[in-house]
Amino acid sequence: MRPIKILITDTDETARRKLSELVAGLSPGAEIITLAGVDGFQTSVAGTVWDIAFLETEIGEHSGIALALEIKKHSPRCNIIFVTSFPQHSLEAFRARPSGFVLKPFGEDDIRHELDDLRYPVDGAQEVRKTLRVVTFGSFAVYAGEAPLKFSRTLSKEIFAYLIDQCGYPVTSRDIAADVLGETAFDPNISKRVSKAVGYLLSDLQKAGADDVIDKQNRQIRVNRHRLSCDLYDALDGNADALAGYDGNYMIEYSWSETSFAMGLLGEKTGSGKLF
Repeated sequence: MRPIKILITDTDETARRKLSELVAGLSPGAEIITLAGVDGFQTSVAGTVWDIAFLETEIGEHSGIALALEIKKHSPRCNIIFVTSFPQHSLEAFRARPSGFVLKPFGEDDIRHELDDLRYPVDGAQEVRKTLRVVTFGSFAVYAGEAPLKFSRTLSKEIFAYLIDQCGYPVTSRDIAADVLGETAFDPNISKRVSKAVGYLLSDLQKAGADDVIDKQNRQIRVNRHRLSCDLYDALDGNADALAGYDGNYMIEYSWSETSFAMGLLGEKTGSGKLF
């Protein structure tokens, strides 16, 4: 069996060395190539079939996202993991169908989490257990097995819908307050309200045996999209049945969904145009 091939790019030598050491420790036997820029990729390893690629989103004057799309031409099942200091949304990043994101500064737990939750399992790894089934086309619904998941609070369910919409991208309590609650000011009362609702959400998921669906770290929260099945994610991955089931209605009970992040992705995927 060939060794797992892992590519790491970062213009910052310290960050590149640290990431390489962490990945090597967590993936013994892997073949790891580190590059400071795009030129080295084009001249030496452009045709390599990669299993995992940790890519800085901005590699000097070049785009790590463009590099990801280039890698996908030769390695369509490469797990792209973007490494960035800038957590703002990027519609372009999702065209590369990333496995995940790592925010700087990162630690061993951040890298371990990404390697444990790859979009495409490598080296004979088992398929990820998926506890929940999420429906976003039409009304938003969540099922644990055949039964609807019970949410303790209406806001908790809406926050979960918002996290699903973010497609695995990490968000903060401030993001939730602004996008879900429509609050322009993030005062202590709003912060407490969001934190309390998130706490109920985590408790609800734990009771359903799905506590691995949500990841909280570095004051950010995200959905582990590979730990659940979802019509939205299937459609974005090009599943014909999922695309056929989308008639333009998406989480219709939530006003923010009309111009949401995923709606922009769906607009591109279905040819109906961007909504933002």
